[in-house]
Amino acid sequence: MEQELGPDEQLLWAGRPSRGVRFSLADAYLIAFGLVWGVFAVIWEAMLLLFHGPFWFHFVGIPCGIFAVHLLVGRFVVDVLRRARTLYALTDRRAIVIEGGAGGRVVSVALGERLPMELREGFFGWGTIRFGVGPGALQGLSWPGLQGLEPPSFVGIRNVRAVFDLAAEVRRKQLAAPRAPRAPRYAPNNTRRLARQSCVP
Repeated sequence: MEQELGPDEQLLWAGRPSRGVRFSLADAYLIAFGLVWGVFAVIWEAMLLLFHGPFWFHFVGIPCGIFAVHLLVGRFVVDVLRRARTLYALTDRRAIVIEGGAGGRVVSVALGERLPMELREGFFGWGTIRFGVGPGALQGLSWPGLQGLEPPSFVGIRNVRAVFDLAAEVRRKQLAAPRAPRAPRYAPNNTRRLARQSCVP
């Protein structure tokens, strides 16, 4: 974690997501959807074997079956493995998410930006903090490539309320800190006019 910190950046909190299988409200819909796809795939393949259907019809039933297995089992396995190699950190400047250990995917959010922070507090002090807004319906699907659509989040952390209050305090200080004025992109009209006159012989 230290190698991801910038110069004079102070680490305020570090943690990991909860271990084991996690269920959310969206899982009820995804499991039901997976059962529908699974039943369709089984019936489709059974009819092909019973009536000796064309071989290329299997290219319809097999992908449906694979998709159903992922919705019912595979996505939970992917989520458990991904969270086992995930680290979270909160500094005096930003929130950092490291996935995959050393050399893995690193995402950070500057807390000085005016991005919304969402707190989802569960039982016994566990919960999730989301930095920004994203398509929450995709959360928990664990399909390759979909993680990039979700905003950076601290998922399933202990003492989530205290971490959220700490992040809110850091953001308040960052927004209250004076910022250096930006240099003008173009020179004023009178300056450019004088520059042109000085070039005339």
